[in-house]
Amino acid sequence: MNLPHALGFFVLGLAMIVLPELAPALSTPNAVFGSVAAIWLQFMGMVIFLIGSGCTATCLAAAWPKPAPRQKTSVAIPAHARAEADSTLASTGNRAAI
Repeated sequence: MNLPHALGFFVLGLAMIVLPELAPALSTPNAVFGSVAAIWLQFMGMVIFLIGSGCTATCLAAAWPKPAPRQKTSVAIPAHARAEADSTLASTGNRAAI
């Protein structure tokens, strides 16, 4: 689902939730069950609202810029530096023997 469709679900669900309060004549109470139409509108509006808000959050999170990947810093000594260190140790060892 793309962002415009998710926002459409969000707005439709919100309208269905608010409709029984704004137009109570559309959901007249029944003598036995009360206002079943208003309860149905609010319940289904909540379901559609939650679907729309979840998909909207998912679409916005997918469009959010990702942080740059962290570069790994190596703590190992490079091979050429290791060779130079070995030659330095060998030369200092020779001086101590002299």
